[in-house]
Amino acid sequence: METRSTITSLDEALEHEDIHHRHKHKRNAERRVLPNPPLMLKPSVPKFSDPTQFRGWKIEIESMIRSEIYQKDILKQCVRNAISGEPRKFLSTLKATATLENILSTMESNFGDVKSGQSIMEEFYQARQNKDEDITSWGIRIEEMI
Repeated sequence: METRSTITSLDEALEHEDIHHRHKHKRNAERRVLPNPPLMLKPSVPKFSDPTQFRGWKIEIESMIRSEIYQKDILKQCVRNAISGEPRKFLSTLKATATLENILSTMESNFGDVKSGQSIMEEFYQARQNKDEDITSWGIRIEEMI
């Protein structure tokens, strides 16, 4: 009788160990199947408070959007936080659910160029390089006109 109880207890112990091993193996298998969570980078958005700097700021934001490195919601919040001063007043007219495109559109309508295409072309064709201006500066000035 004692032999039977020893064998029974060994069987039970092995069965318990086998169940524990299978459960542990299953947990490890589940871990391997689960994908890594996406990396969430916080973008370094330049500050925007001077309306005369809007064009450069907008180009920077658009390049961040096109890069698709940053999650849209995180980028949107960083852009909201980067806007201060006079431009911040225009941001307050938008709903909390406004998209990044809505924010840029609002800023563009208030701080973007309002020249007509004809006046831009006229300015371009009348432009002349200054005597003390090097070719790089002249090229940049021409690009900024267009």
